[in-house]
Amino acid sequence: MTQTGEQLPRAPLLQPPPRHPSAYERFVRLGVFAWAGIGVIVLAYLLISPNVMSRTVQLHPVVVMLALLVGASFAGLFGMLVIVPLVAVAKIVFLYLWSQYVDYGDDLVGGAPG
Repeated sequence: MTQTGEQLPRAPLLQPPPRHPSAYERFVRLGVFAWAGIGVIVLAYLLISPNVMSRTVQLHPVVVMLALLVGASFAGLFGMLVIVPLVAVAKIVFLYLWSQYVDYGDDLVGGAPG
């Protein structure tokens, strides 16, 4: 205390300065976030997209996934965009031709024998 009764200002507690992450730590964090983002994208493309496409074009999800793989291997991104509608059109044409040219016989189509 001073003679006038005032207290001297206290020095701040000795604390280390705030720690900033090193370049390596920032690189690791960036890598973790990048891999997490890639994982979300892969999950969306492998699970969600085939299911949505299969409901939209009425194809089995496995057929959609195989079509996407074939389209990507032949023409990259453009092939992936074009192949699913082409497979859906091929399915429609195949089913039409099948119904026109396949004869099931009268015993299968005619109903119960009477």
